[in-house]
Amino acid sequence: MSLGLREAFTNILRHAEASEVEISMELHAALLVLEVRDNGRGLDLEALSDRPGHGLEHLRVRMSRLGGLFEIRSRPKEGTTVIFRVPLQRTESEQEGR
Repeated sequence: MSLGLREAFTNILRHAEASEVEISMELHAALLVLEVRDNGRGLDLEALSDRPGHGLEHLRVRMSRLGGLFEIRSRPKEGTTVIFRVPLQRTESEQEGR
């Protein structure tokens, strides 16, 4: 997940022209939800889906490997929100009560 978070920040720094970034983290049972929001220039997600080679697909792949999900919400001139949902797994010793 740290690589996905780093990719989100890299995109903000390189492309968003944001003046503010907000990070929130919540724990729901065994699910970690991390949101990164910026007030930057936003994205046209439909236009991006037609272009190969953008980092968004890499984020999806990374999250899929963790058993998690990646979501992006954005509109031109309205900023972007990136949401990571990652299941938390307990170790065997934690499950056995050790």
